Amino acid sequence: IRLALLAASLAPGLEVEGLRHSADLQQIPEVTKDNSGYWFMHIPKTAGSSFRCDAMHLMKLRIEAFGEHGEYAGQRDFCTVSHNSARQVLTMVRDPRTHVYSQYTHCLTAPGNKPFGQESMPTNVTLWLETNVRDAQLAAKSFHCGFNPQNMQTERFSCGKGFDVAAKHLDEAFFVGVSELYPESVCVLASKVDGALPRGCNCEMRERMHLTSYAHDVQKHSLANLTAADLALIDELTREDVQLYDLARQRLLREIAEVEAKHNVTIRCGPDAPRTMKR
Repeated sequence: IRLALLAASLAPGLEVEGLRHSADLQQIPEVTKDNSGYWFMHIPKTAGSSFRCDAMHLMKLRIEAFGEHGEYAGQRDFCTVSHNSARQVLTMVRDPRTHVYSQYTHCLTAPGNKPFGQESMPTNVTLWLETNVRDAQLAAKSFHCGFNPQNMQTERFSCGKGFDVAAKHLDEAFFVGVSELYPESVCVLASKVDGALPRGCNCEMRERMHLTSYAHDVQKHSLANLTAADLALIDELTREDVQLYDLARQRLLREIAEVEAKHNVTIRCGPDAPRTMKR
């Protein structure tokens, strides 16, 4: 099994810059070790790649991941990642509407997708959504987009066994961050693994928290570009993801409150702020 190692080198409380991402990940050595430790389940387009970089720099933690070395490692389901009970699984989830639109925009505009038939992607998002609602396999064959937007997050958690299993696995995971609460997610994880917070976690010093934002060179996009009919199609594709996301968000909000009480600081500085428009 090929594993990617993340080893944090900075103590909590240090002010750090976000990483260049791809170059930094390529410098991470590949290792093989036993099945203990933290394991990363990468759900595409949830800020998972950025999260791995920030975990490396902001806390004394290493995260191992199945799959190829580099930014996409860890794209396996919960059952694969957690098959040994000693493993503590970490992952990120994202609001289903922005998650699906990000998948579309990535396939349409990311330079890295050009070798995979990017010219087949429709510039009409409605066509892509309608085809996925009717037949996901047909959409994949027609448009050469590597993402299946039908409840992708639930599928990763459930291993294809349904929503109840997904909810159970979410509850069992050591950490589930939320893209729309990205700084807060990093701070909660730091508190869980280190018992301390990076200095920028306090809202009074948030400007000192420089986090990674890796967008795969995807063009900027906004849900404002979508029609009500488009949003309805996304909702149809993500009925289970909507429920799962709500469970994950409520869990994180509880953990945020616990961290704020423990450290006597405020880490949720305002309403959810999606890091979505270039991701």
